[in-house]
Amino acid sequence: MSRSYRDKDIYLVGLPGSGKSTLGKALADLLGCGFVDLDRYLEEHESQSITSIFNENGETRFRELESHYLRQLAQEEEAKIVATGGGTPCFHNNMDFMNEEGTTIYLDVSIEVLVNRVRLESAGRPLLAGKSEKQLLLTLQDHLTKRKPYYCRATLSMSGEDLQTEQLFSALESL
Repeated sequence: MSRSYRDKDIYLVGLPGSGKSTLGKALADLLGCGFVDLDRYLEEHESQSITSIFNENGETRFRELESHYLRQLAQEEEAKIVATGGGTPCFHNNMDFMNEEGTTIYLDVSIEVLVNRVRLESAGRPLLAGKSEKQLLLTLQDHLTKRKPYYCRATLSMSGEDLQTEQLFSALESL
């Protein structure tokens, strides 16, 4: 019998504010499995905030740690939903790794919606902190240009605007 998505981890990818954590938690509840936010997992294991890691060690070190903890999570027996960081798929062959280890879902959301979502919570996001609305727009557009080729390699791509958990579940069931 082939393994279904329920036997593997499900990785949610997309830009900051695309709904990875919100939808991930709801999907985990619906499926009766665990949920992990990779950024929070990293912070917990490093006993340091992502902002602090960026400030003290730079993005390169952060991306190394992110990749390490992504692989560590995959070693756990129980299938779970993992909300990745926005840049996770773009470094250290992480997208290939996630596609091999589980099911990846790209949550595609328009830049305008993302700006509205992250504007109020950008302080905890080192690459977005302290930016005006216009700067956020330009930064997110730049991130999307660079990251979309990785995101588009996901098993599923879904519009994250107004996406309901049940729609996500139905898409997984149709795999």
